[in-house]
Amino acid sequence: MMMKRIVEETKDEAKAALADLKADKSNLKHQLQLFEVNFYRENGRMPEKRDKESVRHLYERYKAVKGQIDARKDRRHSESNDDAWSRSTANQSASSANNISALKKERKFLNLMIKTFEDDFYRKNNRKVSSLDDTLPMATYYRRYITVKKAIASLEGTQQESKADMQTDATYHDAFQGGKQGQD
Repeated sequence: MMMKRIVEETKDEAKAALADLKADKSNLKHQLQLFEVNFYRENGRMPEKRDKESVRHLYERYKAVKGQIDARKDRRHSESNDDAWSRSTANQSASSANNISALKKERKFLNLMIKTFEDDFYRKNNRKVSSLDDTLPMATYYRRYITVKKAIASLEGTQQESKADMQTDATYHDAFQGGKQGQD
């Protein structure tokens, strides 16, 4: 009984540490995004590697925090689980929800970058962006925005299908457990 409580406390501490790392990562990402938006507004172009030297420490910290989060996730995934069925369905739902949330944040950032570019383009050229040549300075952002939008739509569709599948799986699981108990 005492060992179980210690294990639960350790898991709670690990969850709190992971939450702190995720909050730190989110804060760093926001700072880096603001740097890029402000740089674009001031210079009319996205920052290149040499332009990012002033915030290199933020990029390094972001990479380190992301590595720590990934290492913790890898460690968690390598642990054995007692109830694989219930954990896998719960983890799939949570993971899918987290992925959608992260993708939506990225989509929002990309949309901000693109809108800023288009507004600045209009101010400079007295016309809207109308051709592929106009978008060349931001082509990678436009492509990534489309990719992220498609991924969100796909995950949301999968999530809907997954909910229906989980309900069906739960019904079969309950029926199997009921049938199994009746045989004992």
